[in-house]
Amino acid sequence: MVRNKTYLLLVVSLWMLTGFNTLLAGEVQVSVTAPSSVATGERFRLSFSVNAQPDRFDAPSFEGFRVLSGPSQSTSTSTQIINNQVTTSISISYNYVLEAPEEGRFRLAPFTAIVDGQAHRSEPVEILVTDAPAATGRPQQDPPPTQRTQPTREDIFIRTVVDDDTPFRGQQVIVSFQLYTRLSITNYTIETLPAFQAMWTENITGGRQPAVRTEVINGITYQVAEIRRVAAFPQRSGELRIEPLEVEATVRMPVSGQRRPGSIFDDFFGGSPFDRFQTIPHKVRSEPITLQVRPLPQEGRPDSFSGLVGHFDMEASISHEELQLNDAANLRVLIRGQGNVRLSEAPSIAFPRHLEVFDPQINDEIVADRQGVSGSREFDYVIIARSGGLTEIPGFEFSYFDPDRAVYRTLGSGPFQLRVEGLGAEAMEGRPARSDASLLSDDIRFIRTQPATWVTTDYLFFRSLPFYLLLLLPFLLLTIVLLLWRRRLHMLQDEAGMRTRKARRMAVKRLRNAELLMKKGKKEAFFDEVSRAMWDYVSHKLNIPGSRLNKDNVGQAFRQGGVNEALAGRFLEGLQECEFARFAPQGSDSPMQRTYQTALETLTTLEKELSRTPGPKNKGSKPYALLFLLLLLSPMQLSAAITSADLLMEKGNEAYLGERYREAIEIYMEVVDGGWSSATLYYNLANAWYKEGRYGKAILYYERALRLSPRDEAIEHNLRLAREQLTDRIEPLPKLFLLEWRDAFTGRYSVDSWAYITLVLAFLVALSLAFYFTMRRAAARKLAMAAGLLFLLMTSMAFYAASRQYKVLHEQELAIVLHSRVVAKSSPGERGIDLFVVHEGTKVEITSELMGWYEVRLPNGNVGWVSADSLASI
Repeated sequence: MVRNKTYLLLVVSLWMLTGFNTLLAGEVQVSVTAPSSVATGERFRLSFSVNAQPDRFDAPSFEGFRVLSGPSQSTSTSTQIINNQVTTSISISYNYVLEAPEEGRFRLAPFTAIVDGQAHRSEPVEILVTDAPAATGRPQQDPPPTQRTQPTREDIFIRTVVDDDTPFRGQQVIVSFQLYTRLSITNYTIETLPAFQAMWTENITGGRQPAVRTEVINGITYQVAEIRRVAAFPQRSGELRIEPLEVEATVRMPVSGQRRPGSIFDDFFGGSPFDRFQTIPHKVRSEPITLQVRPLPQEGRPDSFSGLVGHFDMEASISHEELQLNDAANLRVLIRGQGNVRLSEAPSIAFPRHLEVFDPQINDEIVADRQGVSGSREFDYVIIARSGGLTEIPGFEFSYFDPDRAVYRTLGSGPFQLRVEGLGAEAMEGRPARSDASLLSDDIRFIRTQPATWVTTDYLFFRSLPFYLLLLLPFLLLTIVLLLWRRRLHMLQDEAGMRTRKARRMAVKRLRNAELLMKKGKKEAFFDEVSRAMWDYVSHKLNIPGSRLNKDNVGQAFRQGGVNEALAGRFLEGLQECEFARFAPQGSDSPMQRTYQTALETLTTLEKELSRTPGPKNKGSKPYALLFLLLLLSPMQLSAAITSADLLMEKGNEAYLGERYREAIEIYMEVVDGGWSSATLYYNLANAWYKEGRYGKAILYYERALRLSPRDEAIEHNLRLAREQLTDRIEPLPKLFLLEWRDAFTGRYSVDSWAYITLVLAFLVALSLAFYFTMRRAAARKLAMAAGLLFLLMTSMAFYAASRQYKVLHEQELAIVLHSRVVAKSSPGERGIDLFVVHEGTKVEITSELMGWYEVRLPNGNVGWVSADSLASI
């Protein structure tokens, strides 16, 4: 007995030392288990098994079938001791759940398992898919949980729960997505987040693992976990849909066979140890739900209501009630509660004008937890006292809508008393109580009464035909100058031509010398000079070299030149008379006078005869007519219409001086409607609107005046004062410093001013090039070239500035809000979501237009749609 036990212990020890590899060593076998035939639409299971641990497993393509799940891996081992021999086997299965969508015979390629570097393939599988029903006999029922290969709707589902399915617009709604399961879940991932139609949402799920509770539904016990929690705020009324949330969960499902009846092992442990589970992925999604959102009631809506819905309260306090002149105090307004507190706006406070008030600093302390969104928003105003005396900051109101009682509630605060030490007596008497002279000018500058410079409203000189013609004119003149210069150089190179043109000048010069000699009585020198004048003339005029100059050659040249014989004879007689008179004694100077007169008349007649050419004397037309036409092209103004506009301006100014501002506005608008514009007209019109308290209209026409007269100090001053009266204080987005420099440079002058500067610089470029091509000295040419390049660069910069201003006028359409309060929507139409609120006088950029609505962009980058009738283009 002891010997047998010792032998058994030795065998077991040997088995443990050698391990499973030795016992498992043997032939690798692979197999496929699948039904031979299935019905269309039937789901079935296909398993591939291998009796070894594979290094790799390759499945076929399953062509003709739809893979519902898999592969899911399961492993089983068994150990046997027979005749003192220990045998251990392992089986690894890869399971698929397939569906046959259409009938036919389908062949699946072999499965492949790589074990120890060798490939082992299964036999191919053929499956016949028929149109027979999937099951016969008794009605099909869901198999028990331990037999299913896929979870059912009763096993796992997601429920969407809302705390109020009929909320008011803007009311906070808590939406909870809860996962119900009666299976074991090892992991889950949210694949698709739900979409909330026309709702602003905030995730309030929290970062910890969800708590699990138990809930019984229809007798079935479920484990319930809240996997996502959201606070939603409907932005419009009507039916709003919450789309499904989709989750992919990894569930653990039992897939064992039936228990072996009568097994003591099974009865003792309550189940077979060879029962096994498969872990499969499973997608589950919630059902969409619809909220019936109620609109906020119009009845009883207070003016101070800005859209807050929930439960709020307000506190306000001032840091100092007594100040020294030019000291600062802080007025803090705190709004707190539960609801859409992020949408709260600063209350409208009518601060006295002699208090300098800066835009409020906003401090948020907002919490998003499982209870929803709550917290506070503080508006901190910095106030600087600019005059002494007792000042009262009037009270203000704040309103919100209570969804529980469906009523509007209004909270008030103030007034606040502020005592400023300084010029108290003067302030109490109502006289100006400013601390320095600069503060006394905190009023708009007076209107301008000098005559206006009129232009038609739609006319711009830049990019007009006269502008481009005048821009080409200097280069056309440069071309003409260069052609004339080239002609002159060609003439200088033509020796024969130069001699011909020189003939007359030399003849005139010698005849003048002869006249002087005649008056001095120098007979011999006189006749010699007359003779040389005549010989030199024909030598240069007829291009006869001095070596060949004689009477025969001259006579032949006269005949070739078409000179009549009588004139040629007189010329030759004159030469002969001069030669005879030089040596013949004379008693008086009368022959000299007659000879001089004869030579002068002969040379004059001969010049006319030789200079005559057949045909028109000028074959080319001079460009004087074209130049004259170009210089006449300019913007034309109708003097009668200008006179009428000037008369209306005088009447409007008289009404303004009489403080009849509404009448002045009507008269100024007649001029605007007549199609005329000027910086003076818009400036005076803006002043009248300012006096009427319509600051949006005033800003509109100040902006139009600035477009015609940039950097006008009076216009900029009045515009700044008008903007101080606005409700909105919008900080623009920061710009790159290079863009700021560009805008500052191009904004110095109007578009037409830059156009005239471009023309002047273009003339200087052409002039520099003319000097460069005509100068002979190298230093002068270099200087002219440098000046030309500099002027060309300046011309390009001026043209760019004009183009930039033109683009601002025509492509970047700016507008001013004219309504007291405008709600920007997310889309064109009243059904769009409310995005933000703008007030009268706010400057916006129009980016698109659709169905009577404008898409606008604020300086701070906010974009929304507003009604077209609420804006006026600058």
